[in-house]
Amino acid sequence: MGLFDRFSKRPSDQYINLLDSAIAQLRNGIHTHLCRYYIRFSPKHDAELMSTAILSFALTERPLDQQAASFLSDKREQVRSESRRLATDPEISKAMAYLYAAQSMRMTFDTKSPLGMRIIDLGNQASVLAIAIPSTVEICGVEDNVQCIIAISRFASGFANRMRAIGKG
Repeated sequence: MGLFDRFSKRPSDQYINLLDSAIAQLRNGIHTHLCRYYIRFSPKHDAELMSTAILSFALTERPLDQQAASFLSDKREQVRSESRRLATDPEISKAMAYLYAAQSMRMTFDTKSPLGMRIIDLGNQASVLAIAIPSTVEICGVEDNVQCIIAISRFASGFANRMRAIGKG
C-alpha cells in the first residue's frame, strides 16, 4: 500500500474521536506542565498566558483567547525563546512529538493528503524547535493508522494522568 493510499482511507468515527480526545489530553497536559513551570517565576495569570502563547507558537496557531493573542504579539521573541526549551524536557518533548504526529494525522485524514500547508507548517515548526515527529512505525510498530491512533491515545492518557498526579503531589 502506498503512502497516499493509507491516508485516503479515513478510520471510523470511533477512532477519529479517540484521536481528537488524545489531542486534547496532550494539549491540556502540556499546558498544565508549562503553567506549573512558569508560575514559579510569574503571577498565575502571566504564567497561564505564557503557557498558552508557547503552545500556540509551537503549534503555529493563533491563540483563541484575545489576551493570550496580545501576549504572544507583545512578547514574541520571549515566547520563541521559551518554545525552544520544549525539546530540553524529555517528557514534554515526547508529548509534543506525539501531539505533532496526532495533529498531522488528524489533518491528513481531513484533507486526504499528508502534504497540506498546515501539516507542512507543523513539521517545519517541529524542526525549528528540535522535536522529531515520530512515524506510525515508531509510534506503534506497524504502518496501521488505527493501531497508531490507539498507541497515541494510550500515551496521551498516561501523560495526562501523570500531569494530574504531579499537580496533586
